[in-house]
Amino acid sequence: MPRVGEAATAASKYTLEKGGNDSPPSYQEASGAPVESQSPLGYNVGAVTIIFLNVSKMTGTGVYSTPSAILKGTGSVGLAMIYWALGFLTSIASLSVYLEYAAYSPNRSGSEVWLVPTTFALQSVLLSFSSSNAIGLKGVAIAGFTVVFLVIVFHTRFSYAVSNGIGIIKVLTLVFISVTGLIANFIDSFSGHAMPYGVTNALYCIIFFSYASYKIAFNVINEVKNPMKTIRRDGFIALAIVALLHIFANIAYFAAIPKADLAAAQQIAASLFITRVFGPGNTVNGLNFPIVLSSFNNILAVALGSSRMIRQCGQQGVLSFPRFWASTKPFGAPLGLYPLSVLNVLLAVGLYIMRYRRARLSLPRPEFRAWDPIVIFNVLVNLYLIVMPWYPPDGGPFAGDVHFWYATYVATRLCNRITFCALYYYLWVSVVPKLRGYRLRQETIILGDGAPSHRLIKMPATEVVQWDATHDTVGRPLLWANAPSLGL
Repeated sequence: MPRVGEAATAASKYTLEKGGNDSPPSYQEASGAPVESQSPLGYNVGAVTIIFLNVSKMTGTGVYSTPSAILKGTGSVGLAMIYWALGFLTSIASLSVYLEYAAYSPNRSGSEVWLVPTTFALQSVLLSFSSSNAIGLKGVAIAGFTVVFLVIVFHTRFSYAVSNGIGIIKVLTLVFISVTGLIANFIDSFSGHAMPYGVTNALYCIIFFSYASYKIAFNVINEVKNPMKTIRRDGFIALAIVALLHIFANIAYFAAIPKADLAAAQQIAASLFITRVFGPGNTVNGLNFPIVLSSFNNILAVALGSSRMIRQCGQQGVLSFPRFWASTKPFGAPLGLYPLSVLNVLLAVGLYIMRYRRARLSLPRPEFRAWDPIVIFNVLVNLYLIVMPWYPPDGGPFAGDVHFWYATYVATRLCNRITFCALYYYLWVSVVPKLRGYRLRQETIILGDGAPSHRLIKMPATEVVQWDATHDTVGRPLLWANAPSLGL
């Protein structure tokens, strides 16, 4: 039978918890990271930081570099603009899915961590990269990553201040491009020819390089006071700001640059735009600085969010050496620094599984619940993005954007990120424990900075019954679990 403050099914167990970020007590899955009554990272994330974290992550180098590829894929200016708007609508649907997950765990930082912590931990630590932002020389790129690491490690509040400050510069740069482009016009908006391979690539570029990071604020939700109200409001504000900046920047590109020149461009669209408007010279070189700064800011936003998510994985115990990953010593900041369409489908379908389980236990509705048509739209768009990359381009399997087989990238990512992680989880959780005669159990520990964490221990099969009888579903000894506080 579930104990006081707990609910359980055969598939999952829930515990009533309250954190220190002003979110109300809520039933949360016991297997998640421990809920902190006081976050060692503080509560420094407000409206400005949420907006600029999202804006900074969404406006990396994509808005400067991808318009040429998008125009080439869609075949016309008009269809390209429609796809930029479609990317915005798709992101709204996905943001709604993430908001409902956040409502189930309003004091646990993370996003993908909520649904697939082991898979996310494995791919983040072993397979993650930020190559899309490595646009400079190797020495400059190394220096940039080093500065990002030092900024994040030594002072949490300062790292947010740096991200916000550079984010303002990025917004002003895009406003400058947008306003400058209003002096020109373009005609024959829908002249051109679009093919399935091209429009699919265009939609991928728009969603994954320009809009996909609408969820970055969820990575720091435990540092947000009144998180659901704050992120729901400011997340949509940030997405609207980015959509307007992207659309008006593209209007500027299309207005100032002949269609044929933009589609065939070998340089980033922003540089070509400045050359067409102001002529060659130092003006083009001057634009390189805000583009590099934008890339640096994107890396900083990624690292800020990823460090929190990896910390959550450490606190859940799905990584070896949980004390290292979950600790904030010595400076009060985290030190341990799938194909997205597949993950988005899993998240949306998983949402209905979560609703079913909670309904069976008569648990209360979350503070936010996504509309069913929006969730279904999110599933359909991402199913399209899963299936259509396998559709061959005109001219055969070697006529795509690369000189090798057109679907090599998709197949490789699918095998590396999905198949490898699924196989690892199956072996780690099921096969190896059965062969070696133990079971995995969750234990709660307290780190040196006072933060709670989980670690998974290998419990001999003969001792499992005794362990379950003396510990609650979170992994705390029963005397500890029955303490008056709902949190730790």
